[in-house]
Amino acid sequence: MKSNMKLVELFGLTWNPAYDEDSEPGADPDPDPGTDPGADPDPDPVPKADSASGKKTFSQEEVNSILAKEKRIQQSQTQKAIDELQALKKKASITAEERQDLDKRIESLQNDLMTKEQLAKKQSEKDRKRHQGEIEQLSAERDSWKSRFTDSTIKRSITDAAAENKAFHPQHIVALLQPNTQLIEVLNSDGDPTGQYEAKVNFADTDEKGKPVQLSLTVTEAVKKMREMEEHLNLFQGDGAGGLGSQNRGKSGKEKTLSDAAKEGPEAYRKAREAQGLK
Repeated sequence: MKSNMKLVELFGLTWNPAYDEDSEPGADPDPDPGTDPGADPDPDPVPKADSASGKKTFSQEEVNSILAKEKRIQQSQTQKAIDELQALKKKASITAEERQDLDKRIESLQNDLMTKEQLAKKQSEKDRKRHQGEIEQLSAERDSWKSRFTDSTIKRSITDAAAENKAFHPQHIVALLQPNTQLIEVLNSDGDPTGQYEAKVNFADTDEKGKPVQLSLTVTEAVKKMREMEEHLNLFQGDGAGGLGSQNRGKSGKEKTLSDAAKEGPEAYRKAREAQGLK
């Protein structure tokens, strides 16, 4: 230890000797980690006398050896403190606030063990993860608003078309068409996007030969198509003075009301409408 103090006097260094927490001031530090506890620690280098001035001096190699030894001792004590804090953090009795405080202290001690390059790399990785998290959050918010806008626009388009075509319950038309409806950007005559969007329905129909076909229709076209199909006749009001549930005024009492015909099925409903001169 005397040689260490001499080093301070000779080279003007700031000396921060590391002591074990159980040792008293002035006592020699613990031996290097990994060495035999019973073995003598590395002795401090003995300074040589300068023949010209008569003062004792250290070589650069000796100075490096002393500094490396002190660094190993400090690193060993820092790691020991980290291990103790890690063990304390595992106790179930501590609060969340106390555990958070321990995490900060552990991180600070771990930073002390790192080189400048390692610290820079750690900070860079932390910034990268934070940036990635911000991107993911913004993407999730964007997708959420896009989904809300799409659903709202499609539902409004179907509801308006259903009301225009005198559907009894527009929400029933929404339930039937919405799963097969998409919001598609409108293109101009040159095929370029216009920034405007239109709801299009992938509509199941049959061709002139009765074969199934899939049509891409606007919502208004799809609802009008439904109104003409027998399986959907009971979803819309009639065109005449009567309607579903009304009786054929001026006709014989033997003729069925449209309401009764609708209960028997689409075919009976169609014939009842024809019998009353309705389209």
